[in-house]
Amino acid sequence: VQADNIDGIDARILEALGRKTGFAVNYVICPWRRCVEMIKTGDVDLITSFGKTEPRMQFARYLGGTYYREQLKFFRLAKNPYRIERYEDLYEKKIGIIKGSVYFERFDTDGKLKKIEVVKEEQLVKMLLTGRIDLLVGYTMPIRYAMEKAGAGFKIVPVSLAVPGVGSHLAMSKRSSYIGRAPMISRAVNDMIKKGEMTRLADQFFTSVRKKKTLSEKAAGHEAD
Repeated sequence: VQADNIDGIDARILEALGRKTGFAVNYVICPWRRCVEMIKTGDVDLITSFGKTEPRMQFARYLGGTYYREQLKFFRLAKNPYRIERYEDLYEKKIGIIKGSVYFERFDTDGKLKKIEVVKEEQLVKMLLTGRIDLLVGYTMPIRYAMEKAGAGFKIVPVSLAVPGVGSHLAMSKRSSYIGRAPMISRAVNDMIKKGEMTRLADQFFTSVRKKKTLSEKAAGHEAD
């Protein structure tokens, strides 16, 4: 999500949810770790793509079910023939992660891994492309978006190792003044999931990204002529 042009899968989901519930969406742009802290304090009301964990349930109420679930994957440069088939193959590799994110317990608590923290997926992709990290870890959807923006194409590929993801949820701060409306929002989220609206919005977003990229490349070609 960009401050000057707010768009993205979660933004489109929030806009659709706002239309269903009558809420206006006001965005707060922040690094992920800061966003999590603001949910704790109640400085923001809602957060998207929020993995469900016991510690987080202490300060956030999850709204509806999982609206997107996919495997957690590790990605490498296509030109680097790393064989990452077992967890143990991750050792000695520099792995890019998003600061404040949860992945899976063994990985999150493993102090022997060389983990490099950044605040955005776009940074991970750039660092991988420039050789500053050996691998990046993440879910296909946000990584795919970051790759599209960077024009990475087939330069980045997933390795064999993959683990079940925790799933994406919408959650509300338990300190939010809107907490009393959580059941109503949960019903709306579940209705969108049941009707396939979440997946449809994601597909529409990626289609728009590809169209913009194609138009940009055509414009650049005309300028070169």
